[in-house]
Amino acid sequence: NQAMLEKLRARPEHLRKEMSEIGFDRGIHQLNMAKEKFDEFVDALSRKFDPAELTYARYSGVSETVYLSILDNLDLAISKLRSVRSIDPDYLVSLINDLKYKHGGSDEVRTLEARISLRNAALEDVKSLLSRNEFAMTQLDETALKVAGIQTSKAASVKDADLAMKELELLAARAADYEGK
Repeated sequence: NQAMLEKLRARPEHLRKEMSEIGFDRGIHQLNMAKEKFDEFVDALSRKFDPAELTYARYSGVSETVYLSILDNLDLAISKLRSVRSIDPDYLVSLINDLKYKHGGSDEVRTLEARISLRNAALEDVKSLLSRNEFAMTQLDETALKVAGIQTSKAASVKDADLAMKELELLAARAADYEGK
């Protein structure tokens, strides 16, 4: 179990290294922001609840699930970007135009167009993953603000935090549904 914990701790740095290798700057930015938002959430939580409390454990567990889903999305985005990085659309368009001019169209043209389509689909998938991450980080921000605003003597503010937490729990559940897609 200790080896698994070490692997989880090393994961962000491993992702950062991979993203640097492929020039995935937006991914690096999201990685940095996700870590910062997760840390802010845990900080807000520790200011309002004792780490031994069940509420603290529940909230921190859900926020960790959301953070890990962001890392999973970045990992998937890296895989998609790596899988299409050898596809040079400028070269393919030039080749397609040349083939169409010389031959009017062919199976080769359709094959080259299919390769461009594969690349475009992968890039759209990456955009979708990054968008999901932005949504998740916004949910972390909103929930952290509500937790920070809890006045332990006022039931209404605890209720607001519970509602925000339920939204975060739904997000975490949806993140699990997205895995592998």
